[in-house]
Amino acid sequence: MAAAKRALRTLARRIQSLEQEIEVLLSDLDSLTQAVCPGLRQTCGVGVDSAATLLTAAGDNPERFRSDAGFAALCGVSPLPASSGKTNRHLAAHKVVGALVGVADAVEGEPCPPGA
Repeated sequence: MAAAKRALRTLARRIQSLEQEIEVLLSDLDSLTQAVCPGLRQTCGVGVDSAATLLTAAGDNPERFRSDAGFAALCGVSPLPASSGKTNRHLAAHKVVGALVGVADAVEGEPCPPGA
């Protein structure tokens, strides 16, 4: 029983330590994303994680995406061909693509409306 208590105490300390480390790293990431692209971070619904992910994907050159389709391909949400016979159609991830393009457009960003 004493060994189990010791193990649980050790795990609890480790969890607390990791939570503190996460706090510090998120604060650093927040500062970095604010410095690199403040307009993106002020966009409604774009937090630290989303901004960091988008900035990592786009890099310092968001113009490298020539179209929405290129950005969707990078994110892995391009429509998949689902044609049969004379029917030509695609399995569209249009809602996901629309959301991603909305975030990508946020580099020029609109701030959150009051109360949002």
